[in-house]
Amino acid sequence: VVRNQDSVTHGLASTLFKNVAVKLEGGTEVRGKHFKSFHVDAGKTMTLRFATAPSNFDPQTGGAESIRHALWCDIHPEVKGELFVIETRGDIGGG
Repeated sequence: VVRNQDSVTHGLASTLFKNVAVKLEGGTEVRGKHFKSFHVDAGKTMTLRFATAPSNFDPQTGGAESIRHALWCDIHPEVKGELFVIETRGDIGGG
């Protein structure tokens, strides 16, 4: 969920989005040559639902590494960040 509490539209861009299916609610999809981005208007909220992200899963050890993906605002180049993906396998939760 991305909430834009600013007074201007912002974009959320990454090369990850070009390689992974993303279902969008409440924003606008924008395609660049090497990336895909999603814009959210001022005061609005958008939801991004990701299909399985590229994996570093090792079937021999059963281990998985976390992956970092660069993010940036394609409207405001000074705004940058990263998406930290942590992969889990099997049941999640207690019980």
